[in-house]
Amino acid sequence: MEHDYLLKFYNDIKKIYAICFDLNISDDKTRLLTYIHIKICENEINYFDNPKKEEIQALIMLLNPQKIMQILKDENLEQEQLEIINNSAHILANLLVQTDIKFANEYGLENRISSEFKYRLLLYTDPNFKKQMIDLYTNEIKTKLHVYDDSKINDAFSKYQKKYLQNELEFRKLLSQ
Repeated sequence: MEHDYLLKFYNDIKKIYAICFDLNISDDKTRLLTYIHIKICENEINYFDNPKKEEIQALIMLLNPQKIMQILKDENLEQEQLEIINNSAHILANLLVQTDIKFANEYGLENRISSEFKYRLLLYTDPNFKKQMIDLYTNEIKTKLHVYDDSKINDAFSKYQKKYLQNELEFRKLLSQ
């Protein structure tokens, strides 16, 4: 049962990436759209109107651990619990930074994880951005999911790869001038 559930998400994510390739949507927004899709599938379309407070708090703590005490001030936690959470959040935030550095140095992917978390936080905290992304998901992604079969997915991935290679060649040409 769980295997089928994960396979459905995997197939949906491939479709979302293919749709986004065809629509020339940035990689950051594509990853956010896959996040939106999973959250909506797990919950409901109105999930982002009243998200779990803990998800927003976790994102803030990861991106800005200095705000932990401010976030947790109303949680009625003992000092020892606050210290454990504070220390853990700082460790996780440091790991996030180190992972971003590793991805940038070894794979050329700058701010891969932190940028995704920033987009997620923006989704929760900026009503205009949230509306824009939910509208994009509802009007462009969700309506096309059923249309994208393996052939259409492969076509979109091939077009993306050709465009990527073309951009790479143009970049190398500029460097050689």
